[in-house]
Amino acid sequence: MDPDNPDIVALMPASLTGGQQLPINANRLDPLVLGPQLLQEGAKAAGTVLSAAPQALNNPALEGKGFSKWQLMLEVRPENGSPAYQAELVISLTSSEKA
Repeated sequence: MDPDNPDIVALMPASLTGGQQLPINANRLDPLVLGPQLLQEGAKAAGTVLSAAPQALNNPALEGKGFSKWQLMLEVRPENGSPAYQAELVISLTSSEKA
């Protein structure tokens, strides 16, 4: 937790980030954790959320602060012309406004 900003919570120890830092105002670790793999193996795509179902967070303290977890069903349309497909994604949100 950042003592100057109690709304910021560390989700991963610095020893696992390889010295990389998130951009200012970033609220997710996806660019840091998934970025290198996506850059090597991924392709650009557009997506549409087909459904969103709330999931148990299993942490009453975080739920009380508005955190939530969702299972999404997405329709993914790759920009490279590959056929569209459906994919599941579980995400965590840090406020009820984001949900």
